[in-house]
Amino acid sequence: MSLWPVNDKAGRLFMQFFYAHLDAGPAAAVRMAQLDMVAKTEYKQPVYWAGYAYSGDPTAGAWRKAAPAPASGAGESVVTPTCVELTTHREDGTYNLMMTYRVRIAGAVRRSASSAERVVYDLLPPASDLERSSAMSVNHGPPQDNPEVHVASHSNFPVSLTIERTKDGSALYVREYVAEGDQRYKPQTVTLITLKGGPAVFPTFDIPTAFPAVSSYTEASVSRGTDAGSLEKIDRVAACPAQR
Repeated sequence: MSLWPVNDKAGRLFMQFFYAHLDAGPAAAVRMAQLDMVAKTEYKQPVYWAGYAYSGDPTAGAWRKAAPAPASGAGESVVTPTCVELTTHREDGTYNLMMTYRVRIAGAVRRSASSAERVVYDLLPPASDLERSSAMSVNHGPPQDNPEVHVASHSNFPVSLTIERTKDGSALYVREYVAEGDQRYKPQTVTLITLKGGPAVFPTFDIPTAFPAVSSYTEASVSRGTDAGSLEKIDRVAACPAQR
């Protein structure tokens, strides 16, 4: 609850941070969201965030499993926090390049398109984002991490999540792309994650709270741009580690 009226935009950001931290418990999520407001937004003054307080059991586990609650904004809803990690590797002679993609989904998402067989969600930063990191090994030696991590929102690249369902199969796509009218980059799609399988793999149009293992898919790949040689086969699909 809020102890006094707050700015609409500041309130929306606060709730995105809050739901992103909800796995820690509601009381802790309030405190972490307040810290995020100070560190990551223009709404640093206490008037924008100090009025939020949690009333109830601070360790209430039911919050973590609650159904998505409505959020402000047309076509928007708040989702259960989810983070999925996908890994790929490519060998080129003595070199082995390993890529890690993390899709973080939390806070508010916006349903931007819908049909009988397809639903598209816009994943809204900062609570939701796509990260890409890499490591390389030489002659099967220990991998050396690349310190640079690509984060879609840091480059102002939007990210969408699409679920398709037919009687014969289902698919989920995560797309990082260049916004309409942005002339910085071509092609428009920067990264495309593809997960395809039978109808039971993605049984509804809801954003999944857990992703099946890689063996469940008939296709699991990542492509970047239009370079056909950039197609990477996904080796592993799992929940993100608790600590990075």
